[in-house]
Amino acid sequence: MSVVRTLVFSLLTHLLLGTSLESAQAAPTRTFLWGIQNGCESLPEADRYLASQLQAAGKSVWLLRSPQGQPLPVCSPHQSVRCGEALRSSCQAAQGQLLGGTMVRGKEVLRFRLWLYDLASGQVAYQDDYCQSCDPMSALAAQATRLLASPQPGSRPGQTPMYCGQDQAPPKGASISRPVHLVVFGEGKHKPVLLAALRAAIVERGRPVQLVALDAKTYTIDVLQRIVAGQPEAQVVGVELLRDGKVGLFVYDARTEQTADRVLDCPDCAQNKDSLLGQVLPAVGTLLTRCFGQQCGSSGHQGPPPPEACAPFATAACPGTDSLFPLGPRAIDWGTGPAASRLDARKSATLQALVWSGVGLSALTTLGLFIANSTESGTRTDPRGFRISDTLLYPAWSTLGVTLGLIGLAVPTSVLLSQATPSHPPTTPAPDSQHPAPLLIECPQ
Repeated sequence: MSVVRTLVFSLLTHLLLGTSLESAQAAPTRTFLWGIQNGCESLPEADRYLASQLQAAGKSVWLLRSPQGQPLPVCSPHQSVRCGEALRSSCQAAQGQLLGGTMVRGKEVLRFRLWLYDLASGQVAYQDDYCQSCDPMSALAAQATRLLASPQPGSRPGQTPMYCGQDQAPPKGASISRPVHLVVFGEGKHKPVLLAALRAAIVERGRPVQLVALDAKTYTIDVLQRIVAGQPEAQVVGVELLRDGKVGLFVYDARTEQTADRVLDCPDCAQNKDSLLGQVLPAVGTLLTRCFGQQCGSSGHQGPPPPEACAPFATAACPGTDSLFPLGPRAIDWGTGPAASRLDARKSATLQALVWSGVGLSALTTLGLFIANSTESGTRTDPRGFRISDTLLYPAWSTLGVTLGLIGLAVPTSVLLSQATPSHPPTTPAPDSQHPAPLLIECPQ
């Protein structure tokens, strides 16, 4: 019996190790980064920063380059499919997803359109967003992380950003009555009138106003944080009456610790209170509707996006781009009709992992029963006082039979799933006068 137990233990150990190896094969999805651009200008610093941030977050990232180590040509979002096919043609063993996008800096708005191409299915997910008071690099990393975490494949968007025209109402339960701390300081005889008018205008917006009691010559970040202490949803509105007909405005947002400011040029404001109120009140109102944060188009920001955020994205091809993708979107043969219904690699790996996890669980149960049978748990005493051993042996052999049966099902299932997953490399036409060689990309090792 000891020899049989030894053989059973060896078999179960082999099964458990095999199951562990199957699970270990599920490596993180690799993300190939084509690059970020502004119009027809590539942004290599943004590429390097984004790659480093994604790698620091545990992502497997490969920044694509030419064989000479140069950045790849600009790939606009409307060319994402052609860029994905260029990667599949140049690096036929590549698996994962391809990330790229455009970042457009305006006067007061930074707009993003990112795209994510799935190399297995050929589908593309697009994401539009914008921010106002944000660090461009940090906002880019945050938005790329969101796209990678939850891609939504769909049709290619038009020139108008997707967040424009959508309902921008805040999420259910969100409060619109964020408190405002108000201060008017500097030089000028119209400070009391301006303070009263600003207070009334902000209260009319449905927001409670608290006058700042702290007297400071300058309102640094430390001073502003003291004003909003204990109120993470509060904002500070400050108006400084300067000399030479200048008026300084700022809004500090406690939630993001960001500040937006503006300087008004009003030569007659020092003498004419109507001119002062006519310029300051609407300017403060605009600052209060400003979005603070890195993802304004998707964060439930109150109110519609500013007009600049809804400016159309350029769709014109950059000079020389067409010659970089000579094969065109239909020149790569990825199989005919039946192949279109095949599973992609990730779904196949997930299903195989589930199947072999069931085998591993059954094998672990069998091993536990054999081990328990060799201890006191496998021995009982009958009413006559005789000790009976191996009481768990029959259940152990039964679960072993179940395990072997599961293996008999798992092996052909894995074979079928592997056959249903496209693994053959794409075929491309031979280079000639009408079909030049495809774009060369340095492939990962």
